[in-house]
Amino acid sequence: MPTKAPNPTAGAPVPVNEASLGCCTRDRPEASPLTIALETDTQRLLHELQVHQIELEVQNEELQRARAELESALERYTEVDMFAPAGYLTLQPDGVIRQANLTAARWLGMERSGLLKRRFVDFVATGNRLAFDALLQQAFASRALEIGEVTLANQGKPPFTFQLRASVTGDGKECRVALIDLTERQRAAALGASELFVRSILNSLTAHIAVLNAQGEIIAVNEAWRRFAQQNGGADPAAYIGVNYLAICETGFQRDKDESAKAAWSGLRAVMSGAQAEFSLEYPCHSPNEQRWFSLHATAFRGEGPDRVVVAHENFTPRKQAEEELHGSREQLRALAAHLETVREEERTHVAREIHDVLAQELTRLKMDVVWLHRRLAQPLTATQQTLLRERLTVMTAVTDTAIQSVQKIATELRPVVLDSLGLCAAVDWQARDFQARTGIVCVATVPEQDAPADRDRATAMFRVLQESLTNVLRHAQATRVEVRLCTEAGQLILRVQDNGCGIPPVKLRHPKSIGLAGMRERALLLHGQLEIQSPPGAGTTIEMRLPMVPPTKPPEAAP
Repeated sequence: MPTKAPNPTAGAPVPVNEASLGCCTRDRPEASPLTIALETDTQRLLHELQVHQIELEVQNEELQRARAELESALERYTEVDMFAPAGYLTLQPDGVIRQANLTAARWLGMERSGLLKRRFVDFVATGNRLAFDALLQQAFASRALEIGEVTLANQGKPPFTFQLRASVTGDGKECRVALIDLTERQRAAALGASELFVRSILNSLTAHIAVLNAQGEIIAVNEAWRRFAQQNGGADPAAYIGVNYLAICETGFQRDKDESAKAAWSGLRAVMSGAQAEFSLEYPCHSPNEQRWFSLHATAFRGEGPDRVVVAHENFTPRKQAEEELHGSREQLRALAAHLETVREEERTHVAREIHDVLAQELTRLKMDVVWLHRRLAQPLTATQQTLLRERLTVMTAVTDTAIQSVQKIATELRPVVLDSLGLCAAVDWQARDFQARTGIVCVATVPEQDAPADRDRATAMFRVLQESLTNVLRHAQATRVEVRLCTEAGQLILRVQDNGCGIPPVKLRHPKSIGLAGMRERALLLHGQLEIQSPPGAGTTIEMRLPMVPPTKPPEAAP
């Protein structure tokens, strides 16, 4: 409303002169004192009226200004109410809409003018109408703020869930209703739960995972990243937030001239630039002391929300080493199987040769002597023939002894009789003395006075490991002395073979072609034992085999 301009002459004081008083005191020199007093009071009252008129004009201006401000504030409030993000309605007790702002009209799917005199319950989903009627009645009955939820269902649109706040006006004739959209809040809650679920999954992974924004800056890291940073004495994980991930990786990738590192760098940049959606690579990292293996996986997520890139970086060196060891073990097992077949055939060939070349010849010679003896006994014998016959019998006896020795030698090579007849301790002592006698290498054996408590399988395994160890000493060690010790300790049977030779190179300890060592390990594993080989450069070799004296109930584990 425009402000009325004040009249410039309305509050002007009327000039007081002698003419206005109807007389002049100078013309009335004989005026009485009472008359003069009245004239003075009249002038004073007139002055006070003029002052009050000026004050009323000032107050009128202030009232006009306050009214203008109120009208402006009302207009602003009306605009805020109309364009507020929340929906506002004014309802009668029967639920008829009296007023509605633009947001409420948009949510209800009608023009504001079309909403007037419509019942609000017509826009409420069928399942929520009784609850809304009860809430509206409660608001008019209690004259207090009532809060509830209501779902609106418009044709052709998905249902919206709102929080409804109903408050009755002071005169109790109308109810002001505020509608607050809960759809986005519910969607945000669902998104938050989904984000929490995804974060729990990321935290359970062992890979170091970083989430990047479109500029490549780190916005989140998982627990594996945090643990890695803490264990390696690096910066606090919070210090990485906001740091460009490409800047972190660039130094390491560019320092390493390996082709795989360059491929990792280029692939990561391709994902960050949007050239490709996903990239994976496994690459080695060479260091002075060891070779480590890393995997890099980058995935871009581009959709309705902001662009994100998830980078997973993992050191899988232990897994790679385990795979290589498993591969080497398989190669050793294949080579061992082939070697065992070869050894079996060689043993068969050797036994056949010994039987054919030695035992068969001696038996043939003995047979010839028996035939000759049969012919001589068929005729009368002279004294000379009897002497000759006795000499031939002596020779036949010697040939029989040689045949028996050949059989014993073959049997001993296949399995020493002393092992079955006298036990493991006697077999170890005999093997040491036999090795020293055959090779000239000093071999000292220390065994318990009483035979070791070992069953047939353990005794055989111990003895074969001793044989293989002494064979390796003879072939490779260039040793001059060997010490063999058999003892029991903490429920275990222990065999230790130590020489003063040149030792075994580390590369040969796990080499697939080291069949003898692999065979010894397999013998120990089959009996739930273990075999340790210590071979410092130039300090000889120590082979120690430990077997439990009581057989376990669990089945043996596969060889590594």
